[in-house]
Amino acid sequence: MILPVGPIIRRALLAGAFFFALLAAGCAAGPPTNRPDGAKRDRAAGPTLRGKDMGKVFVRSALENYRFHTDDDIVGVVQGVGRRIVSAAGADPATYHFFVVENPQANAFAIPGGYVFVFDGLLRRLGSEEELAGVLAHEVAHVRGDHFFKDQKKTTAVELVAVAAILLGQGSDQVAGVALAGASSMQLSYSRENEREADQLGVGYLAEAGYRTNGMTDFFDVLMRQQNIVQPRNNNSYLSTHPGLGERNERLRSMIRNREAALPAGSLPQVPPAERWERLQGALSAQVAGGGVPGDGAFMRGMAALRSSRYAQALPLLDQAVAERPGSAPVLAALAECLVQMGDARADEVLERARQADPHYAPTLYWEGEWRQRAGDVEAARAAFRRALLANPDMAMANFRLSQLSTEGDQAPWGRYYLARYLRLTLHPQQAGQVLGALEAGEDSVLKTLVREELRSLAAEGI
Repeated sequence: MILPVGPIIRRALLAGAFFFALLAAGCAAGPPTNRPDGAKRDRAAGPTLRGKDMGKVFVRSALENYRFHTDDDIVGVVQGVGRRIVSAAGADPATYHFFVVENPQANAFAIPGGYVFVFDGLLRRLGSEEELAGVLAHEVAHVRGDHFFKDQKKTTAVELVAVAAILLGQGSDQVAGVALAGASSMQLSYSRENEREADQLGVGYLAEAGYRTNGMTDFFDVLMRQQNIVQPRNNNSYLSTHPGLGERNERLRSMIRNREAALPAGSLPQVPPAERWERLQGALSAQVAGGGVPGDGAFMRGMAALRSSRYAQALPLLDQAVAERPGSAPVLAALAECLVQMGDARADEVLERARQADPHYAPTLYWEGEWRQRAGDVEAARAAFRRALLANPDMAMANFRLSQLSTEGDQAPWGRYYLARYLRLTLHPQQAGQVLGALEAGEDSVLKTLVREELRSLAAEGI
C-alpha cells in the first residue's frame, strides 16, 4: 500500500465508534465458511469470505464519510484497468471494486474483500495508464495474498477501526500518531515480506494482463519524486515495516530485466493509447479545486474546458486535437460531446466519424443518444443509449437517461430498473436495493431475472 500521510482525516476519529459497532455487528456471529448454495468457495474465484464481510462494513462506513468520483471518464478507466489486473491474477473481477476518492493525498489502499481505493491526488501524479496498472497490481496482490490476515496475533476489528480513523477523518499529525499508536501493528502496514510478495505478484499480474512491467517501477519513481508528500514526518513503527522505496525499486528493476531478457525479441507489450488517460486527466483537472491541467496538449486542455462547461473555449482545442489525431474515437467523441452541448449541427458529421473510428466506443454512442433526444427522436435516443450500455454496462448516465425515457406502460418497470442501476453505479446501494426490491414481484420474467441478479450481487458485495 501507499502510506497515508499529511493531515489525517478528523471525521473518522468521531466515526470510529460507529464503525466499530457496525463491524462488531457484522462479525459477531463469525465469518461464514460456505456459500449460500452450500458449496465451498473457490479461493481463486475471489476474496475470502471473512475479508468480504469486513470489507463490506468498511465500505458502508466509507460511503457515509467520504466523497467519491463517479464520472465515467475517471472511474471507468480505473475500474477497467483494475478488472484487467484482477482477471490476470486469476480472480473474478465481479468480486473486486475500485473507488476513486476525492482527496489530494498521493495514496491508494486495499481493504480485505477486494475493495481498492485510489485517491485523486495520486491519479494526478501518475503519468500513464501503465503507472496506474502498477498501483492496482500491487494492491490486488495484497488482497490475493491475504496479507491482511497473515499475522493471526492482530485483532482485526480493532485494526479496522484504526484504519477507519486514519482514512476517514482529518486532523493533525499528532492525532495521527495517537491513532497509529493505538494500533501499532495495524494490518494495513504490511510486513517487508508481504510488501515484497505484493511487488513480485504485481509484476506477474502486469505481464499477464498485457502491460509493460515497468509500469510499477515508473510508479515507484513517482513516489520517490514525491517523498516529502508520501512519507510522513513522524517515525511510527507502522512505517518501519515498509521497505524503502529505493530498495524496492532497485529489486523490481532487476526482476524486470531478468524477466524481459528471457522473452523472445519483439514480444514486449505495446504502450496503451494515451487518449483514455488524457480524458481522465482532463476530466479530473476540471473537478479538483485549484488543479491545473498537467501537460499542455490540446486534447487534455480541451477535455478540461469541456468538463468545466466552457464549451466555447473547448471547441477550438478539440478541433485541433482531432486534426492531430483524426482516427481517435476518444478524441472524436469529445468533440462530438462539445458540439452536442452547443447545439452545433456539425455534431452529426463528427458522431459518424467517431462511430467509424470505433463502433463500440460507449461515449460516442451515449452522445448520439443525447443528440437524438434533443432533436425529439425518443426511439432513436433510447436505441443509442441501449447500444452504449451494450458497450459499457456500467455507464451510469446511459442508465439514467434510459430511466427518464422509460416511464410509461410496459416500459415503466424497466425505467425503474435503469434507475436502480444508476443509483448503484453512483454509490447509493441502499436506495438501489429499495428500488430493486419493489420490482422483484413484477411479471416480466426477463426483468425479474435481472432484478434478482442485481439483488444477489448487492447482498454479496455490499456495493
